[in-house]
Amino acid sequence: MMNLPPDPKRFIDHTGSIVFVEPLSWDEIKHRIETGDLNFGRSREGLREYKSFKSHICKEWASIDSYCKHHYFNIPFTLKIVDGAELKFVDENSKIPQNENPLVFCENDYPYYFDADIIHWVLWSIEEPPQDEIDYLVKKKFPSEKFDLLIMENPNKTVKSVYHLHIFARNKPTP
Repeated sequence: MMNLPPDPKRFIDHTGSIVFVEPLSWDEIKHRIETGDLNFGRSREGLREYKSFKSHICKEWASIDSYCKHHYFNIPFTLKIVDGAELKFVDENSKIPQNENPLVFCENDYPYYFDADIIHWVLWSIEEPPQDEIDYLVKKKFPSEKFDLLIMENPNKTVKSVYHLHIFARNKPTP
């Protein structure tokens, strides 16, 4: 069971997942990142949808990591028997096909519970990319003259063998 600092906005449910009862504001997210409290979570409904998605993936794939490697990078899978079930599996030594982009930047399908004006994207890569590549992609999508940005690597990753960063963005407030 996770040991979190007391917080009236979140709790740990019976499965060990972090649930937020209210959305976080930009300033709250920024403060949590600055102080190292990276234990973000979804709303009850968002978590229900995320768990339903993961449950579906687990019926077809040997792991969420294998699914992500195939889904984001088109790495071929093989079939593997696990506990009597035939599941899709991507070998950990598999390489990205040459015509595939090694960096995938997309909106998070199951975002954390933030105020509605906050956009939650994820940058995926098989290996940690150079910082200049990260900066280029993020600034291309979210130019600093138009957007406020926060970038975070979650230490509590669900997908452990695929490097990914969380990018939070919002339109800059008008003066």
